[in-house]
Parts: sequence; C-alpha cells; structure tokens
Amino acid sequence: MTTDQKPEHPKVETPSDESVMRTGGSIAIGTLTSRITGFIRTVLVLAMLGTATSSAFQAAYVLPGMISEVLLGAVLTAIVIPVLVRAESEDDDGGADFINRIFTLTIVVLGLATVIAIIAAPLLTRLNVGDGAVVNRDVTTALAYLLLPEVMFYGLTALFIAILNMKGLFKPGAWAPVLNNIVQIVTLVLFFVLPGDITLNPVRMSDPKLLVLGIGTTFGVIAQVMILLPFLRKVGVRLRWKWGIDARLRTFGNMAVAIIAYVLVLQVGLMITYRIAAGASAGGISAYATHWQLLQLPYGVLGVTILTAIMPRMSRNAAADDTEAVVDDMSLATRLTIVALVPVVAFMTFFGPAIGVAIFNFGNYNADAASQVGSVLAWGAFTLIPYAMTLVQLRVFYAREDAWTPTVMVVGITAVKVGASYLGPVLFDDPEMVVRWLSLSNGLGYLVGAIVGHLLLKKRLGGRAMRNVTRPTLMTLGISIAIAGAVWGISELTGFARMSTHAGKIGSLVYLIIAGVVSLGVIYLLLVAAKIPEMVSISNAVMRIVGRFVPRLAPPVIEGDDQDSRTMTVQFPRVSSEESFPYAGQVDVRRRFDRGTATWQEYSAFSGGAAGETAVIPVVRTGPPRGPQRRPGPPQPPQGSRGVPPMTASGSDDEATRPSTEPTRAMTQAPRGPRLIPGAAVAGGRYRLLEPQGGARGLAFWRAKDTGLDREVGLTFVDPDQKAPPVTPGRRDPGREGPQAVLYRTRRLGQLHTAGVARVLDVVRSASGGIIVTEWIPGSRLADVAATSPSATGAARAVRALAAGAEAAHRAGAVLSIDHPDRIRVSTTGDAVLAFPAIMPDDDRRSDVRGLGAVLYALLLGRWTLDEPTGKNLITTAITTDPVGGMAVAEPDPAEPTQPRVPRDVDARIPFEISAVAARALEGDRGIRTAATVQHVLDQATVVDLKTDLLPRVADAPAPVSVAPISRSRKERLMGEGEAGKKNTALLAGGGLFILFVIIAVIVAATNLFGSSDEETDIDSILPGESTSAQQTPDGEDAAPITARSVSVLDVSDQPADSTANIGHVLTGEAPGWKTDVYRGSPDFAGLKSGLGLVFRLKEPGEVHSVSIETPTPGFNVELRTSDQAQPSSLDATTEVGSGSVDEKTSTLTVDSPKKAPHFIVWLTSLPEGSGGFQAIVNRVTLR
Repeated sequence: MTTDQKPEHPKVETPSDESVMRTGGSIAIGTLTSRITGFIRTVLVLAMLGTATSSAFQAAYVLPGMISEVLLGAVLTAIVIPVLVRAESEDDDGGADFINRIFTLTIVVLGLATVIAIIAAPLLTRLNVGDGAVVNRDVTTALAYLLLPEVMFYGLTALFIAILNMKGLFKPGAWAPVLNNIVQIVTLVLFFVLPGDITLNPVRMSDPKLLVLGIGTTFGVIAQVMILLPFLRKVGVRLRWKWGIDARLRTFGNMAVAIIAYVLVLQVGLMITYRIAAGASAGGISAYATHWQLLQLPYGVLGVTILTAIMPRMSRNAAADDTEAVVDDMSLATRLTIVALVPVVAFMTFFGPAIGVAIFNFGNYNADAASQVGSVLAWGAFTLIPYAMTLVQLRVFYAREDAWTPTVMVVGITAVKVGASYLGPVLFDDPEMVVRWLSLSNGLGYLVGAIVGHLLLKKRLGGRAMRNVTRPTLMTLGISIAIAGAVWGISELTGFARMSTHAGKIGSLVYLIIAGVVSLGVIYLLLVAAKIPEMVSISNAVMRIVGRFVPRLAPPVIEGDDQDSRTMTVQFPRVSSEESFPYAGQVDVRRRFDRGTATWQEYSAFSGGAAGETAVIPVVRTGPPRGPQRRPGPPQPPQGSRGVPPMTASGSDDEATRPSTEPTRAMTQAPRGPRLIPGAAVAGGRYRLLEPQGGARGLAFWRAKDTGLDREVGLTFVDPDQKAPPVTPGRRDPGREGPQAVLYRTRRLGQLHTAGVARVLDVVRSASGGIIVTEWIPGSRLADVAATSPSATGAARAVRALAAGAEAAHRAGAVLSIDHPDRIRVSTTGDAVLAFPAIMPDDDRRSDVRGLGAVLYALLLGRWTLDEPTGKNLITTAITTDPVGGMAVAEPDPAEPTQPRVPRDVDARIPFEISAVAARALEGDRGIRTAATVQHVLDQATVVDLKTDLLPRVADAPAPVSVAPISRSRKERLMGEGEAGKKNTALLAGGGLFILFVIIAVIVAATNLFGSSDEETDIDSILPGESTSAQQTPDGEDAAPITARSVSVLDVSDQPADSTANIGHVLTGEAPGWKTDVYRGSPDFAGLKSGLGLVFRLKEPGEVHSVSIETPTPGFNVELRTSDQAQPSSLDATTEVGSGSVDEKTSTLTVDSPKKAPHFIVWLTSLPEGSGGFQAIVNRVTLR
C-alpha cells in the first residue's frame, strides 16, 4: 500500500472519564455474560445430546482449538501482540503495515492447517479417543469434518480482538464470544426439536441432526469473526495482502519455539487424558471436560477478577528485576488466591455430586451421569489451588524473558499427570472410578508443578521466601474444611441430603442453594471475623461485579475518587477459552485528574507478554486530552512511550531484549514530587490522602485510604519532594544511603508481628523516593496523649509495648529509628506504637534505646528531648526553644544545662524505677544499652494493674485524633466499635446462619421429610398416588429386593449406542422410563444389533433369583445374564442364567441357574412394535 493510498487517520478524541468507565463496565458485563452463556451452552450440550453423544461431540469440539492454539494462539498472545504494541507506537503508519503482514501470515498458515486437518480428521479423532474406545469414533470423525474449519476462524478472532484492543476499542472483543455462545445455544435447541436421532446408520441417514449440530457450531465461530469486521473499519484498519515477516518478529524465534512446545505438551496431555476417558466409559470424556469447565468458572470469576490488578504490577516488577517487589506481589497473589478459592474448593469437594445432579440432571442427561460429573468434580476440585499458583509463577518467568523454564515445568506437570492417569485402569475396574481418577491425576500434576515452580522461582529470586502466607493459608484451610464438612455431615446424618435425589429437579436446586449459601456464607464470614485483610479485597471485587447489575450493592466509593480516578484492565484474547496459558497480556489503563497540577495524568501499561515487558510511565497532558499526533517522514521517538526502548527497524537491537538501564522519559524530567494535600491520589491512584500526621528528617507522614481494600493506612513518604537523583531500572543494590536504601531496610520490618510496630504492608518505589505503607493505628498522636498528663504507670505500660517491638527488631537484625514524636501514636489499647516506620541511615540499637527514653520522658513530662535534624542528640531549652513535633523542649538540668532534668526531680509522684529508666535510656552508652533492659524494668514497674494506672482517653476532638466517641449508638454498644464491631457482626451472622441450617436439618430428620433410599417418604405416604413397591416373586412374599448401585446400557455392536436418557429411572421407577431407539423394518433391532442390555452393578456380589420388569410396552423377549465386568466387550464374556418373555405390564421372571456375580444383565433380544417402529420402554426393574 503506497503512501497515497493510505487513508487519513481520523482524529480520535481520547474518551472522557465517564465514557472510559462506561467502557470498563461494558467489558466487565460482557466478560461475565460470556462466561454465563458459555456455561449454559455446556449444560445444553449434555442435556440435548446425552451421555454418549456429548462425549463424541466434545472429542471433536476441542480439535480446532487445539490446532489453532498450537499454530498461532501461543505465539500471537506472547510475541505478536507485544510487538504490535511497539509497532503501533513506533511506526509512522500506526502499525498498519505490521497488521497486514500478520493478517496475511495468519490466513496462509491457518488456511493450510485447516485443509490438512480436515484431510487428517480420522487420524486426529483416533489420537483423541483411541481404538478400543467406548465412545463412538465414527460419530466423532463425522463431527470433526464439520468442526475443523473453525481452526482459521479461531485464529482470526484472536488477531482481530488484539488489533481492536491496541486501537482502544475494547467492547467488541468482550461481546463477540457472547454471540458465538448464543448461536451455539440456538443450534442445540434446534437439534433437540428436530425429529430423529444423530446417527450414521444408513437406514436413518435422512435425520438432519448431525449436520445441524456440526454446521451450526461452526457458524457460531464464523459469526464471532464477522461481527468484528465493521469495528476494524471503524478504527481505520484496512486489511490487505502484505507478504513477508516483520524483522522484529525474527528476534523472538527461540522464544516462539519454547512457547509452541509449551502449548503442544499441554495438548498432548489432554489427548492422552481423553483417550483414557473414552476407553473407560461412553460418558467419560463429557464428564471430565465438564468438570474442568466447572472449575474454570470460579477461577474465572474470582481468581482472574481478583488477580487482574496484581498481575500487571507483578510482571512489571519482574521485568524491572525488582526482586523484593516480586516477592511481595507473589505473597499477595498467593494470599488472595487461597482466601478466594479454598472455600469454593472445599464446597465442591464435599458437595460435588449434589452440584452435578442439580445442574446437569436435565433432558437426556440422567441423574447417574450427572452425579458422576459431580463426583469427578469432587475428586479434582483441589486442582484449582496449585493450578492458580502455577499460572502466577509462570507469569513471573515470562516477564523475566525466560520462556524455557515454563516449558520444562509443563513437561513435568504433564508427565506426572499422564503417569498417574495410566494407573487408573490398573487400580480400578469400575469405569466411573477411572474417570474420577483422571481428575485427581490432573490435580497431582499441577501440585507437583506448583511445588517445583516455587523452588525454582525461590532460587531465581535469591532465596527470598513469600511473607505473611502461612497464617491466612492455615486459617482458611481449617475454617473451610471444618464448615463445609460440618454442613455435609449434618445433611447426611439428618437425611437432608436426600433432598438432592428424592425431591425432583427443583428440590435438588433448592438443596444446592441452601448448602452453598450456608457453607460459603459461614466460611467467608468467619474469615472476616478472623481479620484476614484479603477478604476486603475479595468482597469489593465481587461486589463491583454485582454492582454493575444492582447499583445499590456496589461497594462505596471514596469521596472524590469517582471524579478523579478511572481504571480499566483489559485481558488480551486467547484462542482457547481456558485460562491454562499464562502468557496472555493485559493492558492496564488509568486516567485521573491531579487537582494539584490541574492536569490529566494517564498511566498505560502492557504486561505479561513473553516478548518483553513495559513499565508504567505517567504521561502528563495539560488541558483536555488529545488524540495521538503523527507526522510524516522518518520515524520519530514515540510520544507517550510505554517505558521500553524502541526497537530498531531491523529488530536487531540486543538491548531491547533486556530491561533498560537508561533513565526513562519520566525520570529525565525535572524532579517534582507529588502534591501532598488532602484528597490527592498517590501511587497511581491506589491511595487517597486524608490527613497529614507531621514529618521528620526528610519524611512525611499521612493518614490515607487504601481505595483497593477499602481500609485506612499510614503512609510514610520517603523523599516526598524527590530531590534525590533518580535510580536506573534494574538496579539491585540500593547502597547504604539515599531514599532507596531507606525503603530497602524498612521492607524487612514486614516480618515483624508485634504490638509496638505498625505492620509494613507494602513499599512503593518511585523514580527516586517512595512510600512505605503500614496498617493504620487507631488512637492519638503522642503529643496529644502527653498533653493529658497520663499517670506514670500508664506511661510505662505504653512504652513497654514499644520496647518489646524494638527488641524484636533488634533480634531480627533491624532497628526502628525512634527519633521523632510524630512517628509515635498511642493506640486505643494504651500501647505506644511506631506508626510510621522508616529506617534511616546510621541509626543503630543505641539510637533506638535513646528514642525509647525520649518517648517515656514525653509521656511523663510532656516534653521532648531529641533534636529534630538527627534524632540522636539531646536538647534542652538551654540549646533551643523551638518545639519538636508540637512538643516543648525539655528543661535543662541545673547542674548540666545540656542534659534534661530527671523526671522525678520535676514531679516527685513519678516512681523511682520509671524515672530512672527514662533518664538512663537517654544517657546512651553510659546508661541502659538494650531495649530488652528497658522492657524488663518497665515490666517490673507496672505489675500493679489498677484502673487509675491506665492511660486516659483523649477527650473528643476533631480529626486527626482517631478516638471512639463517648456517646455510642445502641448497635455500637451491642456489637462493638470499629474493627471489633465488624468482627462481632461477622461472628454473629455466621453463627446465626449455621444455627438456622441446623434447625432446618433437625426438622427434616424429625419428620423424615425425604425418607430413606429404600422406603417411602412421609410425604409419599400422605399424598395419593401409585405405590412404587416391587412386584412379589413366586418364591415367596418375604423375598427382599437386591440393591443395585447403578445401571448402564450395554451395546456390544459396532453401531451407535442407544440413548441413555432416564436410565437411572429404571432403579427408582420415576417417570419417564428408559426407551430404546426406534428401529424400522423388523423387531430384531432391524438386523443391526444382536440385542441391547441393561447392566446392574450390585452393591455387593450376590445371587439374583428373580427379576420384575415394569413396562408400558409389553411383548419383547429378554435373556438374564451375569458378568464379572461392568461393560463386557461381547456376550461371550457373560453367563446366561435364564430367559423369558415380558408379556404383561408387570412381569416376573425366575432365574433358572442363580450365580454369584457383581453385575447382572437384562439382555433384550427383541422389540415390541409401536406406531412409529419397534421400540421398548422400561419403567422399572427390581432384582430379588
């Protein structure tokens, strides 16, 4: 395309804040709608197709995605998209030439792959289901021919959505999959209403169901592509043929090989799993695939939603080689994953069968098959945790441009998974157990992968371990298992669980809802009561989604935040619908208005691609936002660079493959610190300043609101004016001095858990300085408490907590830098706390001891004793009269004016021991030398615990003094105040919910509402209706029925299996009964089959003496057989023990030669004639 032909780029105005938020809301709703409609499609596949056909369909359905993912999907999202980002920014045509080259390459590669795949369809289905599979391979192959054209369209969908995202148009990519799902749902409904059955039988090939199912499904993927074309034209993209490979892509050849190998190994593992499942049972593939889609649902809603904000930051930190920040991000991601998903995993493990029956027992998918899906889910639910953690680990490796370690890891994961899977047929004879074992094996593979990945990553990160993970993990595991197990145990003991199987479809749904609300509700409420802070983030993330539909339920917005901050995170597309591929990138867009400078600030970051990482660079524009301006001529340095050095046209710049060591554009600008005023947003909008708390030695202290977790925090700004020189990215050693050294040393205090030091939550670095984020200490400033003249014993008790914190820090090899009264707050419990920690250069243990003396002196006399510039030298009014932190300077000792007066000399009521501690601690080397000594002496001095010794509460005062008001509401008096009130409320709510459930369960048990599995319920005895009692046998009236655990259809022919819809009703007698397919021509199954059997798996091996068969279509013959196998391959593997004719609606047949066996077979050898052909219906079979 020549320059003359190139269309004018329309001037695109940057969206306003309101439109950006509307776009973000539309994306969130679109993504959620896509998952919901996809789940509905999954349910309908099972309900409309039945057990056997759904497995054949699933085996063919995954093939196009597999091929497209291997050939294009991985490379597209890991390499092409990052380079597309650069091309859009660097090339003077806005990346148009690059887009057309990629489009041409995609058409050629995927077009050729589609043709080859269609030709090789029989080979592909043979690889996927095997030779001796119970799943019908002929049907799978026929469907594969119709579905494999999707290969090209899957790839085009991912490419087009990526281009639109780069152009700033996000909605179409979020809503296009919804259209695909809707088309496929309509296809399934049309399939259901059409007459006939899906078959390859020449007698019945006139049935159009096969074509409708295959073509309709493919049309959904085509529609997904076509809907994107108008939007491509809207953003100025004109697709044309352009041959050749962009030079920038060639530099990533080695990485592309690694990523393709990664995806190929995953697909091989999936194929092997499908082969084993197909060999086990006709519904094995559908059960395994459905369980995995069920697991993706909570991960997609909770895991991805919660981790969305963390992943871009973690990737940026990993690319910048900021090891400490990566460890902190991984710790936070781990905690959030554990707290969000473990309760769901526990619920799925205990209530898996109930989930399966409630959701999937619909249409042609009977209760037994649905229960099997639930059991497979229960066995594999734990996979969610190691699976999520493995993806987090792999994101770090890719961000550090290490593509081969993830590939090696996935080889190990797949090897463990495949090895364990092959043990299933060896360990179990029951095919249902084999399929359940497959889900367990998948989890074992990811568990090993998570452990190995943790060890490898720990080694790469210099041996640093994740912090603050053990406590929330153990508490979440303990609470989740205890509550879910208790709810399940109570349900089973009281008979309430039988509501799932004995109260119809509505009853199973009601039971699942009650069990879910009680289990998950009580678990999450107890986690809130346990003060696990991650619960706030999780609840806010979930409620924001709910708030899109019900605004009243949306979490409250911090005042001013909705006007100043706009954030949107967009996930790049995958060819596959699963989350199994960690290389897909994200764009994190944040726009906010800085009132201090009266300018819009825009932050845009791409993260997660294997081709390199970009950093967050603030682009400050004065005035209203403008669209990008491009000038003709040679390429210019990109405006609004994303923080990575531009690649050369040849793509041979070696430096581009490593983190930049040059100052970024933002760093080379004139230093300017943030405007620290109330209401301002800092750290990219994460924290909003509420109130200043003073400052010391180049530090600024603030009370702030964490807008992400909706909690108050303390912020210590290090070098708030950013006077220090900027630090180059990737620098490991911060040195001993400077702001970065302060941040590095203070980070170590995050390991401390003591009442005397505020816990360090995060450390945010900027170009030169940074922010130390700590938990907020409710209470009052040291100066305010000292002004109330507390008792000496109360002062000693307060400083004792601070001394304990100092001793703990010293034992850990750190110090506290207790040097200024503004750093100290007195909590509502009366403890002096270092509320704003920041370890300054050259501070040591001796300076901490002197600081303890200064704090105690201040509480005793209301005066300060250390100088403001250094915090180490003693001062008195003889040296200076300037107050420090709002406190007057200490009076001089008459004998030595440079030393403060001894407290007892000023106030004789002060006990000698307490006065001596304050005086001797201030003397430094001549006096007390350790914090442990200060703590010990104060312990001795405060042994008397009188109410008069407590620190008085500061009287009501306007902010910033955070003290609870004297007048409290009735709710506050009952529930408590602040965090204590939230804890008590959560405990009471959780306890009340659990007690209510116990009461309902006890009522069910007392009234025998749902009966037992072998007797009438009380409801059945009251309501009129037919009795479901078994027909008596000629041998006697006292013969007891033999319990059968399950029933399945046996077909030893090479023809498509008959329907299994309602097969479970043969055991219970529920309507409707099980039906064979309709055959035309003759009663011997039209000459296509030798017969059809019902295989009953007995509770334990035994002898059957008689069989009662209830049917509305009498007039067919049966043989009675026994077998040691659940699905014998031929009748030669069975033993005939009797035969007879079913001539009445209830017929009892006697077994001539009873034989002890685990399986009993009723083999139909002929069919009765009906209006449309030959078909038998069996309502119930009773074995005695």
